[in-house]
Amino acid sequence: MAPQRAIPERGTASLSSSIEDLRNRLEQLVEELAGERDEFQTSPINGRIYPAASIDYLNDSGLVQGGSSPSYWGSLWSLTCCKHKMRQEHFFDYFEEVEPGVLHPTQPLFVFTCAGKTDSDTPDWAAGRERWLTSVALVTHAFKGMDDYGRFLLQQDEAAWKDRITTQESSEETSWARKKGDCHAIIEDGEVVGVDSPYPEHDHVSSSGTSSCGCSTTVNPEYDHVYHEDNDTSILKFASTSNYWLSWSKPQFYWTVGNGPDFVGGGQGTVAYRKSSESQTDTILSELRSAL
Repeated sequence: MAPQRAIPERGTASLSSSIEDLRNRLEQLVEELAGERDEFQTSPINGRIYPAASIDYLNDSGLVQGGSSPSYWGSLWSLTCCKHKMRQEHFFDYFEEVEPGVLHPTQPLFVFTCAGKTDSDTPDWAAGRERWLTSVALVTHAFKGMDDYGRFLLQQDEAAWKDRITTQESSEETSWARKKGDCHAIIEDGEVVGVDSPYPEHDHVSSSGTSSCGCSTTVNPEYDHVYHEDNDTSILKFASTSNYWLSWSKPQFYWTVGNGPDFVGGGQGTVAYRKSSESQTDTILSELRSAL
């Protein structure tokens, strides 16, 4: 079985399973970021729903992550692998380049991530529901290159980058990063010196639907890759710093229909209900209409 890690609970311990409570908290995040950045406007607010097939619910473990995106480790949320078309630069005209390769949003962008598996365990109260809201992140940073993202990671605590840098030397401590990391920058003596494709053991599926990112020509025998789609600089790499994302370790909200992917990330019309059995007539997006 592929390795999995429990998704940490972050910023949700004091929230009820009320959509109203969630909406209020997201509005607070927007106001807080606006208070930190002069260029950031509180509206319009943009949202994407990301069904992550690598997220599952297990009765004995809660919500678990078995893939590289999003990454939740070290108090940082990041989405830099997968959903390439959703993250293509031309979709986002509300990012401002504050230094080469580093961008800040000028309008709020929330990424709602839900479990995408259809064979998850089911809590007693859930009656067959399987697709859970696992995190909501207000994007605070975007990067063009994996080297730009790597430099940002090195400015964070070690816990933020040690499980993300895929190109580290092999050891027990780096096994998760080499297989499930989301940053393909080359680090030498604490500095970013370039970008490369991850090792063949990296557990990622390309848009071509093949393992090892669809590459068929060997340039570096150690890597067995010629090109890696994650490294495309026209595909923005998203991050949310510690105060601006929420996650659940146990199911609270569920999607009921059709969260398959589409060209901007999937599920815009997906119906999503709160945990309570009451008032299940509105979607999360309609209930959050004052914020989205």
